Amino acid sequence: MKRLIARPLLFGRHLLPRLVMDLSNSRQVRWVFGVLATLAAALLRGRGERARELLLGAHRTLLWSQLSDRPVVPQRIIEAHMLRHEIRFSAPMVMAGDGNSPADLGLLAKRMIVLSAPAADRSRKGVLLVMFTAQFVELTAALDLALLSRDYHLVLEPSYSGYADTAILQFKQLAPAPVFVMATERRDFTFLERVGGNLIPVRLGSSDWVDPHTFTPLGGTKKRYDAIMVAGWERLKRHHALFKAIAELNDPSYRFCLVGSSWRGSRREIEGLLAYYGLSGQAELHEKLTPAEVNRRFNESGVNVLMTRREGSNRSLFEGMFADVPALALSSIIGPNLAWLNSEGGRLVEEDRLSEALVAFRGSPAGYRPRAWALEHISPVVSTQTLERAIARAVGSNAVMPLSVKVNAPELKYLDASHSESLPAADELIRRYAIGR
Repeated sequence: MKRLIARPLLFGRHLLPRLVMDLSNSRQVRWVFGVLATLAAALLRGRGERARELLLGAHRTLLWSQLSDRPVVPQRIIEAHMLRHEIRFSAPMVMAGDGNSPADLGLLAKRMIVLSAPAADRSRKGVLLVMFTAQFVELTAALDLALLSRDYHLVLEPSYSGYADTAILQFKQLAPAPVFVMATERRDFTFLERVGGNLIPVRLGSSDWVDPHTFTPLGGTKKRYDAIMVAGWERLKRHHALFKAIAELNDPSYRFCLVGSSWRGSRREIEGLLAYYGLSGQAELHEKLTPAEVNRRFNESGVNVLMTRREGSNRSLFEGMFADVPALALSSIIGPNLAWLNSEGGRLVEEDRLSEALVAFRGSPAGYRPRAWALEHISPVVSTQTLERAIARAVGSNAVMPLSVKVNAPELKYLDASHSESLPAADELIRRYAIGR
């Protein structure tokens, strides 16, 4: 009797909100939201900050409905309006206490790194990389970017897909100085090509800066889990999709590992979902693991799974690859470079065939060589060379010094720690270029 009562309660409390979220993020519903937002902006006569943010929000919403590099009709209208009226993308207002306060410069310093210093005679600029979209706002609020851009080329590494965002487009104000923007999602890449002006897209992202010394195979490690999922407990990560597929296997021997965090999510809700699907005894949950501990869990797992429909570039799938664990993601995912999820490194799958794919990855299937492929194509050294070529194409091969190699671990650091001794520290730049210094 208790079980009969408990299951509907678990459904209503833990699963139903996620199903509603899935519906609201469906291609059809997002299309309607995007069109309505575009019409609302038109009623505001397409001008002013409110209209601008409505238009940009509509463009991002319609990204879910964009099936190719070509924008859908409402997006074309928005982009034409942007170009026709030369919308000024001033820095977004930053409110104290919202987590992005310009007074919190310690976090900004952690998410800035100098890849090369300017020449002493200023004949060549340096290169400064800034990670995470929220820190772009802090950067513009705290630093004199006109002064900074005289000495440094800026490289931006956004947090998530959907680049019709004032936090990114505000850097158009630095024209004609080029600003290099990492973009693994092809729709973001082509968007910047169409309207970015001085914003130059580079096909890189957080997937391309994994530390191969931290995420690495551990010889002799026994496989304890059939699958692992490394993602926060938040609803957008869609743990329920994985649980549903595993429940359909009806195999109590199938074991899986969940590594997450309670930022924007609840472990209790995950435990409730596991109970709803009858999987509590098959899952092992972890929080607050160090990178080395996450690497060990990867090594103990057969496949590394991600169920989100929209991401940034994503790092966890590719950390698993460097640990020599193949990746499994939805074929409809927005954000990562889908070319990286190939027959050597992993697999893309339709959601209704997820159960089949999970079975196929049991027992270490042959043919996958994720670490070897990752070292060859997306190691930090290779990614640095890609960035160097992009900068050289824009400003000339003699206009910039060779770049130091950085990794995301998870904050920024040099692959070779000794480089921190010869390059300016981020807090030094913050002091030097602070507004009103």
